Amino acid sequence: MREEPEEQPDRATRLRYVTLQIPGFILACIFSWLAVRWFEVPGWAATLAVALWVIKDALMFPFVWRAYSVRTNGGLHDVRGRIGTATEALSPDGRVRLGSEDWRATAAADAGSIQEGASVRVIAIDGLRLTVEPVANDAATPEGSV
Repeated sequence: MREEPEEQPDRATRLRYVTLQIPGFILACIFSWLAVRWFEVPGWAATLAVALWVIKDALMFPFVWRAYSVRTNGGLHDVRGRIGTATEALSPDGRVRLGSEDWRATAAADAGSIQEGASVRVIAIDGLRLTVEPVANDAATPEGSV
């Protein structure tokens, strides 16, 4: 199997993340100011608290940016055609992993049972349940996978 290229956040994802951190930053500033005024906390300590808040947001970004990414406009139905891995045998029901997401799945009627670890392609979706078919290992490419 070929190795999947590493994803990188786009500009819109970065902007969305920064924008959504602004309310927390404002609250950190307000509480720091109140701590200085009401509890006589030294100004340097309040400034340090706000700086640590910003550093925390910057350090967390590499771990959470995918949650801020808008992948597609089609919602759940865009999983059709993607390739995943059976995390348990599907005979006919089981579970499938698409990228970092775990889904309930049913093997297609003509697919028989699908073994754990097999590559599968999503052919349909009904609510939060996928219908999948097995994929030959040479046909399982990173294209279409999450």
